Order: sequence, then C-alpha cells, then structure tokens
Amino acid sequence: MEDVRKRFEKGNRILFRKTDPILISLSDTLATENRRVVVLWAFSLVNEPVAYLFARYPDVKIFVEAVDTVHAWAEGREKMPAARRAILALHNTASFIEDESDVALIHAVGQALSTVHTKKHAMGFVIYELTSIVKEHGLDEGLMLVPERIQYYYDKLDEARKLEKENRNPWADFMLNDI
Repeated sequence: MEDVRKRFEKGNRILFRKTDPILISLSDTLATENRRVVVLWAFSLVNEPVAYLFARYPDVKIFVEAVDTVHAWAEGREKMPAARRAILALHNTASFIEDESDVALIHAVGQALSTVHTKKHAMGFVIYELTSIVKEHGLDEGLMLVPERIQYYYDKLDEARKLEKENRNPWADFMLNDI
C-alpha cells in the first residue's frame, strides 16, 4: 500500500489502481466473471453509497434517478442514451461537491452503473470507493479499513453469483451476451 500512501501524500484525486498488488486478484476475478454476475455485483454495491449521498444531498435527485434508469436499461425497459445521460449527469454532479470523499463516492456510483455498458467499469467502483474511504477517514485509519472492504467485495460477488444462477432477473437481450 506504499503506492497508495505516495499518491495520498502527492494529493492525487484517485488513490488506487487496479494494478495495485492488493487489488490484482479482485481485478482478475471480476474479469473472468460473466457480465450478469458483475452487473448484479455492482448493483448490490451502489445501494449503500447512494443512500449515504442522498442523505447528505437530499435535493440532488440524480443519485436515485441514475440507479433507476440504469436498472431499467439492464432490464430492457429503457434505452442506452437515457442511461448514458443519467450516468454523465451523475458524474457531472461531482463537480459541484466540495468534499473530496463524496466526490470519489459519486464517481464510484457512476462506475458501478457503467458496468451495464461493460464490466470493465467494475474496478472503477472499487478504485473510487476505496479512495473515498481513505479520504474520509485519513490515510492511516483509511488504509486499515481497505482489506475488510475488499473482503466485502468478494462476499458481494459470491452473493451475485448465487443470484445469477437463480436466473430471476429480467435481462435486456444485450445483457444475455457475455462480453
């Protein structure tokens, strides 16, 4: 985690990379999962940050609207342009927020929702959320929380695998392609 420490001390906006030793295994695991598992995983992860952000910024409706629109897209009830606009509006909201931890969390949500487009965005959620945690709690305390949060990601991935096997989700046709 020395690289993270250096990035923090330099004042970098993003503190983690998918190539950091602590994240390589998770990155490799997500890359081998099927698209639906990764999307279910990402959807399960956004609930907590969206609730937190909405509580902090109750007048900002895009947090919930983006989640609803992207869920509808994944199920075939909405088209990609609407989902894209919602995700971009969500990311744009970060430019009006001063708290660096919240900014990173907003981008984490945007990355999680973007997994519907491509599962390559999955690690974006991890990178931004871990950055948010370190910025919120400070370097030393934040870094102590990282391993537990990574385990949480694995636990949620196990849940997503089970949920996908149950095959109860109404997927859009494009979600049935495993890309």
